[in-house]
This record gives sequence, C-alpha cells and structure tokens, in this order.
Amino acid sequence: PGNKRAIAGLLALKEPNAATQPPTPARLEDQLRVVNSLRDQRNFVEAPALAAGLAAAHSGSSLVHNTRGAIHQAPGRFKEAAASYSIAINIQKDFEDAHNNLGIVLHAVGRREDAIASYKKAIQINREYAAAHHNLGNALSDLGRHSEAIVSYWNAIKIEPNHASAHNNLGNS
Repeated sequence: PGNKRAIAGLLALKEPNAATQPPTPARLEDQLRVVNSLRDQRNFVEAPALAAGLAAAHSGSSLVHNTRGAIHQAPGRFKEAAASYSIAINIQKDFEDAHNNLGIVLHAVGRREDAIASYKKAIQINREYAAAHHNLGNALSDLGRHSEAIVSYWNAIKIEPNHASAHNNLGNS
C-alpha cells in the first residue's frame, strides 16, 4: 500500500503481540480497513493472510468472519467464503449482511434455493435491505420464477428508488 495509514495498519497487524492484545473497536476497524483495502487492490496473497490472522485473534467477531468471507469471495474461493459467512452467522444469528453475502456465494455456485433461503433470512432480519430484495429477485429469475422476481425487484425499488440494477432487472423479467 502506498499510504502511510495503510502501512501503519499493516505493521500493527504484524506486531508479535497483536493476537494477545485486547481488541479495541477502533483498532479492529482500522485493521479491517487495511484488509479490505488489500482486497480492493486485488492483493489476494496478503489480504487472506491478514484476514486469517484477524480471525484467529478475534474468533468471536462476526464482522471479522464476514470480512474474511468477502476476502475469499473476491478471487472466487466460494467454499472458503461460504464457511466464513457461516461462522459469522453462527456468532451473530441476526447479521443480515452475512446472510445476504452467503446467499451471493450460494447463488454463484448454483445453489439457488439455498441462496433464496439466505436472502429471505436477511430480509426477515431487515425488511428495508434493498440489496437482499434485489439479490432474491435475481435468484428467483434464474429459476424462472419471474412473477416472484418482479415483486422482489419492486421491493428493492420501493426501498431505494434509484436502484439501477433493480430497475434494469425488473425490465428484463
């Protein structure tokens, strides 16, 4: 990474005592930002290694496991991503982002019915979750359940009127 904050975050992650120091929200937040930055830079060597270290140091953090899932998902390691999202859900049953993210991975590997169940769980937790409504619509559409998909796309649009993908997919359904 080229900026000083990212470098400082990486150094903090590599401290020998990092795993034994008590987690503080600001420190963990900064560490997750560094991991996500590495993912965004498509650094699929350092990002998973640092995410694994965070998961070991903060095994009870649903946010860490959800982030680790995203790190695995980006290069297409869907099995590992699903495992991380599942851990996040086991830690925090009402973590709508983890349910939605698990749905995305399940959908990507062709497990559309399981994906639908994950999206519905995310929506059950947060009825105003436009992305989950949209993703549910995509899975339903892929199964040829177009009338149900249309309802999901409309729900996404009601929540986020400018949701371009939902408008587009509604038109295609």
